[in-house]
Amino acid sequence: MFGAAVLTHANPPSCLIEVLSECMTLAGQTGVGESLYYEFIKEFLPAPSMLGYGAKIMNNDFEASNGFTTTGGLKDATHVRRLAHSVGATMPSLDAAQRGLVASMANGGADLDWSSLVAGTRVAAGLNPFTGVSCRP
Repeated sequence: MFGAAVLTHANPPSCLIEVLSECMTLAGQTGVGESLYYEFIKEFLPAPSMLGYGAKIMNNDFEASNGFTTTGGLKDATHVRRLAHSVGATMPSLDAAQRGLVASMANGGADLDWSSLVAGTRVAAGLNPFTGVSCRP
């Protein structure tokens, strides 16, 4: 029963945040802009979680006071991955989200909102993990 509760609580939001992270980073890097991509989300995918996490990423607002921390997200992702392994299932989107959570923690984001998993995508793109500003000269 615990596995099912963690699966339904942790997996969909973390995978959703991962997809948002990838798309918003790409939008920023290509000149489309995170704000224009967010407008697309508002128009075509106006689910509360898409809007909430999209705004957090766009605004670099990773304050965890009203959310779930990176540490908590990593703990739950680890439980879900163990559950998947025990039944021979793979969870590639959760694997990507877990890498982002680890990147956030490695850059000092353990107590930030788990939307800070965007750190993994940003660092790979040569950006500051929590501001999205280029680290390249």
